[in-house]
Amino acid sequence: MRKKYIIILFIFIIGLSLIFIIFNSPKTEALIPVHQCDYCHGMHSTKGPKLQKEIDAENTCLTCHAPGGASSLKAANHIPDMYTCMDCHDPHDNVTNWLGGTNIKLVLDYVIGQDGSLRPVVFESRGTDVGDPTLHSFCDGDEDGNGVWDGVCDTCHVNTGKHNYPDIKSHKHQQGKTCTRCHEHIDGFLK
Repeated sequence: MRKKYIIILFIFIIGLSLIFIIFNSPKTEALIPVHQCDYCHGMHSTKGPKLQKEIDAENTCLTCHAPGGASSLKAANHIPDMYTCMDCHDPHDNVTNWLGGTNIKLVLDYVIGQDGSLRPVVFESRGTDVGDPTLHSFCDGDEDGNGVWDGVCDTCHVNTGKHNYPDIKSHKHQQGKTCTRCHEHIDGFLK
């Protein structure tokens, strides 16, 4: 009889503990308001790791950002089968870049350039075409004079066939402009 009361007391204590944990835990929210956790993650019958609804991060992103997806921001990979969304973006937060500012559009603070080197990225403005300063835009060369070509396009255009930006002589193509006016993300920037 005493064992029965001990078991009941144990179950009661466990139940109270669970109720306390549930109601006193901080609420978990997406790090940025436009991406709610359940857009990409699920609790049951997920296909990918980290509770992703799709088999990999790429397919998870393109569920909304591909042409038929729900998001108004459409995207395709730059040089398909070579780069993925996660090579350039952090889906959870806008990150702090090496100069202490915050990159826009969830762009990472460092990416691997086409030459294989880890390259810093500073992407705080879209460029003069939308009224923003040219500094820290897609392609600003070394406009801030710190010796680093760290625009989001400049970082990878090292040893490329076109627009090889470490060479100051070849950096004449629309410097400081909004690159996506001509090279849209939906076309993988190749248009």
